[in-house]
Amino acid sequence: MKNKPTKVEQIIERALRAKEAASRTVTAHRNLALSFIAEALSKSADKICAASEQDVALAKKNGADEDEAEKLRLDHVAIGAMSGMILNLSSCDDPADRTETWQRENGITVTTKRVPLGIVLVLCGGSPKKAFEVAAMCLKAGNAALVMRSSETPNTDKVLFSLLGSAFACCGIDADCVMPVRYEPDALGELLKRDREIDALLLMGGKGLNSFVRANTKIPIIESSTGTVHIYVDEGADIRKAAQGIIASATSSLPSSVSCVLVNWMISDELLPTLDGLAMAAGVELSGDARVRATLHGISENSESSLSSPHAGNVSLITVNSLEMALEHIANHGDGICECIYSENENNISKFCAQADAGVISVNSSPSHANGYDVGFGGDLGISANKLRSRGPLGLNRLTTVKYIIKG
Repeated sequence: MKNKPTKVEQIIERALRAKEAASRTVTAHRNLALSFIAEALSKSADKICAASEQDVALAKKNGADEDEAEKLRLDHVAIGAMSGMILNLSSCDDPADRTETWQRENGITVTTKRVPLGIVLVLCGGSPKKAFEVAAMCLKAGNAALVMRSSETPNTDKVLFSLLGSAFACCGIDADCVMPVRYEPDALGELLKRDREIDALLLMGGKGLNSFVRANTKIPIIESSTGTVHIYVDEGADIRKAAQGIIASATSSLPSSVSCVLVNWMISDELLPTLDGLAMAAGVELSGDARVRATLHGISENSESSLSSPHAGNVSLITVNSLEMALEHIANHGDGICECIYSENENNISKFCAQADAGVISVNSSPSHANGYDVGFGGDLGISANKLRSRGPLGLNRLTTVKYIIKG
């Protein structure tokens, strides 16, 4: 007698059917489904907010502090942003509908064709907003998504993912093309072994989870990197623009949120008071070296952990004597994600762009704009520091792969 399939085996079986069904869907139907989802989000905003309120209260009851719990909250503004982002997805070009052809002197014709990745396992903790947006992006690119979520926001997740059913039914899309999967350690461990069936793993968790996953799977990984991001403020930079860009990045929840600002000492007396005023208004905590603290009395001293362990809303300030000194610090402490310069000196800008080693170099623009949505990739999957695969802002362009068709 054949044994009953395990829970993971059932998930894989459904995902394989959904992958086949997704490959047959047409762009127009996927776009229509995304439009329906965007509309459903707007109409269900009150219901989503009520579910989110329950989850925030649950998080606090389970020991989360105020800041941690509030990061899980979805309000009407956040839901409106989700709806707008998904509606924008529906109008983007299909990333899996691009070809390029050329002919060689030996008589062969080569065509490259973008195609969906297939089954994408999404590991995305924290706010349900990001997980739901990523699921929509997987749908847009023609993939089948397994979205594994922890138990942090069960009520919100249930409401959000229930909205997909009617949209898919109206557009003739298999309901399992986006399949929420509850996080269980054993289930995750088993899924990580299914590299023959799961085509890609989208990793958007914390450092602990990311390290565990990398060590326990052969599935190709698309990873949103986290780590130290620097902003260097050069002599002669636009003070107001630089200070506003620093605060915008410090209050961002993106992987490119700044953790360390390198200030040219020639401009420190002008920049620091302006930055301090904006930081107090925005609730950003500053720390500094001795030269910074001589100007800004009352702020704490930089610690080793503040320089090496980024935390949103906290910025370490370091004075440097030159651009070269800033580049040396970045080379020693940067994680290759995003580095930024504010400067009006074209030679210094060129040198910074050439020598700073990162997936994104931002010039006179807050690192908060270094994301897949703002750069025109249809949506945001984070930033990758991986040099051999996906590097820089991740968007729809990373949810497809390429096949070569060679004709004699």
